[in-house]
Amino acid sequence: MKAGKRGAGRDELVFLGAAREVTGSCHLVRHQGRQLLLDCGMHQGGDAIKRLAREKFAFRPADIDAVILSHAHLDHSGLLPLLVNRGFSGPIICTPGTQSLLQILLQDALHIYLKDVEYENKRHDRAGHKRHVQALYGQDDVDRVLQLCRPLEYREWLDVSGHARVQLHDAGHILGAAIVELRLA
Repeated sequence: MKAGKRGAGRDELVFLGAAREVTGSCHLVRHQGRQLLLDCGMHQGGDAIKRLAREKFAFRPADIDAVILSHAHLDHSGLLPLLVNRGFSGPIICTPGTQSLLQILLQDALHIYLKDVEYENKRHDRAGHKRHVQALYGQDDVDRVLQLCRPLEYREWLDVSGHARVQLHDAGHILGAAIVELRLA
């Protein structure tokens, strides 16, 4: 695999997050006309509303064939609801433990985010601003993420596309964490 500029028909690995930083893990694998995303994490720290408003995917979410998650921490999974909101509909491959934790972490993150939006809009009202902040994703998006999860046990192979197979290995980080082994034809 080669990291670099996008090119039609080229195989490449593009580092989109957690490069030169420790949050926002997101790596795009392009192979044989397919696109796989390894993690889809949010950048953490600072104002969540401003941070999410600045998030721009370097790809079209609808063009991603599958997401493979290493684990449920938000810096690896927190942008999944936004990805779904913007058109992703493929499988999210993860361990059963990660799937269980996603339900808790994504619900909690949504609750905090919506409370922040509500607080910001009250602040705007007090200051006389007419424009309100709109949430970029909601409960339906979190529910859809959870529906798209496809659990994969450790050391089982799964054919992700006609040209890629994945196997997850115990990483020992948190419940369900995995080292991702991806084999490309």
